Order: sequence, then C-alpha cells, then structure tokens
Amino acid sequence: RRVQVHGFVLLKGEKMSKSLGNVVDPMDLYERFGADAFRYFFMRECPFTGDGEFSYERFTAVYNADLANNLGNLYSRTLAMCLRYFEGTLPGAGDTTPSDVFGDAQLATVARDYELRIERCEYNLALAAVWQKVLDPANRYIDRTEPFKLAKSDRDACRRVLLNLSEALRVAAILTKPFIPATSQKLYAAFAYGVPYADVRLEHVARPPAPVSELRVTAELSDGKVPPLFPRIEATGEP
Repeated sequence: RRVQVHGFVLLKGEKMSKSLGNVVDPMDLYERFGADAFRYFFMRECPFTGDGEFSYERFTAVYNADLANNLGNLYSRTLAMCLRYFEGTLPGAGDTTPSDVFGDAQLATVARDYELRIERCEYNLALAAVWQKVLDPANRYIDRTEPFKLAKSDRDACRRVLLNLSEALRVAAILTKPFIPATSQKLYAAFAYGVPYADVRLEHVARPPAPVSELRVTAELSDGKVPPLFPRIEATGEP
C-alpha cells in the first residue's frame, strides 16, 4: 500500500562516492562493532525520510553515550547488584512500583506513542522516546535511591529498588526489540520473567503477564560476572 523511501547517508556533508574515495563500508562497521550498534546508529541518527550524517567520531560518541554508558550500564549495574546482594534471586517479583522509576510517564501512553511513531516511520523519534522515557529515568533512579547503600541499611528497600530496575529492563527489552534484536533478547534473558521472549508483545509494556513468585537472574555470566553489553570504544577515527 505504501513505498517508504529513505534519504542519503552523508559523510562530512557530502554524498558518498567511489570517485571521491569517501565511501564507508557497512560490513566494516558491522564486523568491528556488531549489527546492533550499526542498526542503532543509523536508525537513531538518520531520519527515515531525510538525509543523515555519518562520521566515525559521531558513531563513537553515540555508541559510548547511548549504548555503553546508558543501556549497557543500566544492565550491568542492575544484574551485578542482584548477584552481589541477593545471590541472583529477588523474592516477591510482583512488588514493583513503576511510578517510582518513570514518574508521571504512564507506560501505556509511552507504548501508544511509540507505536504511532513506528507507524509513521519516525524510527529515530521512537528510539529517542525509549531512552528519554525509560532508560534515562531508570539510570537516574539508581543514582537517586543508591541501592548499594540500601543493601547495608534496608535490604527490603534495596530489593524493591532492584525489582523496579528489573521491570525497567523488561520494558526496555520489549521496546528495543524491532531495532536492536540481539540486545533486546539479552535484556529479556537477564531475568526469568515467566513468559518466553518469542511471546512478548508491545501490549506487555504496560500490562505485564502474571509475575512469578521470585525473580531469578538468568543472564549468561563470564566467571560469575556480568559481561558488558557494549564495551566502550575509543575514538576510532577513519579506518
């Protein structure tokens, strides 16, 4: 019913051309940084109906800020604290309060707006909303509640904070599924949420299935530690 046409990817303001020698090999980016990092950058930085700008410096900045420091840091810190303070098992999995993390933002509204952006092919705006409405608040929630201090003074409060963070990861897994599918699956596999990843739908953002009695960390570990989702990269420059 509709043909949607994307714009050009520019390098330093110019169209890429073999004659100018300014072509960026997409397979090089894929092999060096992975498919999800490649997908994220171009879907986030290039409006689908307009031109986008690429540079190795910008790629590095976006990768480190959004993927390594934001999403990756939330994942690693949440799991590490669950393992360290509760040996990977959080009882009372239904004891969550999303408003503690997301404030006045209603997850049902976030999901509807997200769906509308995708229907309009506004993929960059859909991704921006995931970071602004879900991931940024979750990272601020850690800084505000300081669960690493609560673990010493109020273990039950610490448990509830970590349950809220596990919910933030679950929501992020659902919303990132179309864009960074491999990472989305890792996010969802962080805990045994009780519903197979293949059965997860957008409607589950605001209405999670019946919770399990306890939440267990099921992420793949390396020597008992949480491997980084996106290891930070140094300024790459041109290859």
